[in-house]
Amino acid sequence: MVIYFSLLMILRYKIDGKTIEFITYALGGFGIIFGYLYLAIYGKNFKPKKFFEQKKNQYKIDEYNKFRFNINDYNSLELEISKLKQEINDLKNNIICNIKNLYKVLSLCFTNNIKDMINLRIFLFQKEN
Repeated sequence: MVIYFSLLMILRYKIDGKTIEFITYALGGFGIIFGYLYLAIYGKNFKPKKFFEQKKNQYKIDEYNKFRFNINDYNSLELEISKLKQEINDLKNNIICNIKNLYKVLSLCFTNNIKDMINLRIFLFQKEN
């Protein structure tokens, strides 16, 4: 597109107005004709977004091959990292739960209330079973 407009600007200064007008219409018509021919030959529309996505993916694959990067190894490492993070969260939750229980036991141990002592024995009995 940049080349198209650059070419038109250069031609505008080199050629008179009527000729450049014809060239502009001809080049615009060429774009329309090219679109119809592409559709007739390949049976699908030319979509620039899809075209550039394919080029980007091809460039990425070429760069991966250039540095011998294995995407499957990378994905397996990402999966392992997520599993380890989940394991860390589970351990953290377990530790927090144990700390809360320990706090409850200690608070019941240092009380002079008979009812609290009975609750402590019930709590410890439930933990054993």
